[in-house]
Amino acid sequence: RRVFGVLAAVQVLSAMAMLSACLGLFRGAWTTVEGQMMYITCYALTGGLEGYLLTMSYRYIGDMPGLSESLRHSASTLLSLINVIGVDAAALVTGALVNDRVIRCTSP
Repeated sequence: RRVFGVLAAVQVLSAMAMLSACLGLFRGAWTTVEGQMMYITCYALTGGLEGYLLTMSYRYIGDMPGLSESLRHSASTLLSLINVIGVDAAALVTGALVNDRVIRCTSP
């Protein structure tokens, strides 16, 4: 479980780095070749770890000793709901910001 925590931290840090690029923080660094490679790496880490961490979360729920089957079902259902709501809400907000041209690609 220690590895799970480390990977979760890596995913959060990667997502925060991507968010800083989208918000224009450290713009000079992100527009370099190294910055672009860093963004690509963070994107891959965030997306790649998402599936693994979610799958392992379901496994930890299923393997938890002392939980009844109904509690396991409730916990996995809640995890599914939170995941769907979180991803969909972020996609809706991002889509609205792109549509309103708050977020756009421009030359430095």
